[in-house]
Amino acid sequence: MIIQGDSTIRYKLIRSIGCELHPEEWIDDWKIVKKYEDLPQDELEQRKIQSGLIKKYLGISIEDPNVLTCGQCALVCGPDIHESAKRLKLLKEGGIVVPGKDGRNVVVKTFEEARKIREQYPFRISRLRMLSDSLQSGVLWMAYYFGIEPRSIFKNWIYQRKLKRAMSEK
Repeated sequence: MIIQGDSTIRYKLIRSIGCELHPEEWIDDWKIVKKYEDLPQDELEQRKIQSGLIKKYLGISIEDPNVLTCGQCALVCGPDIHESAKRLKLLKEGGIVVPGKDGRNVVVKTFEEARKIREQYPFRISRLRMLSDSLQSGVLWMAYYFGIEPRSIFKNWIYQRKLKRAMSEK
């Protein structure tokens, strides 16, 4: 497993796209580029457009230019079973995509080639960024899965103090 340092933000992005119903006007507005052919040819420019839309509409900012490194399985589902099978085969046999020089994706056929490229162009993050990501993950899990939101608890505590103070002044 590779620690990205922003895995919590990526999870929040995938969760937001897959679990929330977005207003229809957002979806219409997202069609800034009508066709794939109209996108810039440069891979990094394409990612800048994607990052900008994510920040604008979802309020999620991702530093790493590889916006979505997960969720490729969602591309498999097609209009019929034959198309889905064809897409799954392409995904399984298409090769391994790894970030190469300047963050551009490189497709290789073997794990050994992928490992060599990863060693040549390692992705390094600071311990502070890893710690921050861990804390964000903890807060996210507490809120979404255990129903505990520290911000709500703190605001309730402040409200209770103000209420008590207002009641004692009467």
